[in-house]
Amino acid sequence: MERDLAARPQYALAVSPLHHAGRRLEGDDGRIIHAEISIHGSALMLGDADAPFSPPSAIGASVALHVYVPDVDALTAQAVAAGAELLTPPTDMSYGARQSMLRDPFGHIWIS
Repeated sequence: MERDLAARPQYALAVSPLHHAGRRLEGDDGRIIHAEISIHGSALMLGDADAPFSPPSAIGASVALHVYVPDVDALTAQAVAAGAELLTPPTDMSYGARQSMLRDPFGHIWIS
């Protein structure tokens, strides 16, 4: 769940391979009840924070999203340019993967 989810699609569109999936439902008060973004064909469903769900806090994120992408370096550069905080630069890991860790402008942790 998010604070100000309306800003999320603009961030997602700036960071490939995230794409706005086109589904979006708004409540009478303008809050987003449901929106989707796509990551390599898989839907990630989002909504404005409301009980019982809450957005990430200063304490930290409740989950980390780990996605495999063809070019970690390019995605990392795009995400940082779009406002993500670089937590770990692209690194070759001992288990053969290349990955980075980012915090998006909404507080979520992404490992790619």
